[in-house]
Amino acid sequence: MINLFRNIVAALGLLLIITGCSSDSAELSDTTEQSIAAIQQQAQRFSQAYMDGDIETLVSLYTDDGIAAASGRDFVIGGAALNRFWQLPPGRSILHHQSTSLNIQVNGELAYDWGYYSGQAAQDGEPLPPFRGKYVIVWQLGEDGSWRMLMDMWNSMPAEQAATSG
Repeated sequence: MINLFRNIVAALGLLLIITGCSSDSAELSDTTEQSIAAIQQQAQRFSQAYMDGDIETLVSLYTDDGIAAASGRDFVIGGAALNRFWQLPPGRSILHHQSTSLNIQVNGELAYDWGYYSGQAAQDGEPLPPFRGKYVIVWQLGEDGSWRMLMDMWNSMPAEQAATSG
């Protein structure tokens, strides 16, 4: 519980540092650009794993104590709970999923990413209405050099708003 509290405080602290750090150093800029590219690649891996129904890969993109915070639901914390959360109902498949980042700020071992997501599911082969919403993700750089989601929060947008946003 202490780790959870520490991670939430760190994530919220990062959200307050939206301005980021600037530097004239080309090395720092290169590192930031590499981090942004790596985060974007992880987001693509998430979408692909979701469409493939590869829950193991999807959950591996979170930290061990990662948190998902879907609209209207309580926090889902840690690998086992995330695995249960992301399991699709029988007959459900994901036809399309994509996240479109509007801004990624990297600050050391944490990064702040916000934007829109969109997708479409099917039930028993019949397409369901497309979905769309907005998200905020706090990414954490692991000891292995991989960026993983520490905190993943999203909520859906009404269809009429989704059609005119982003």
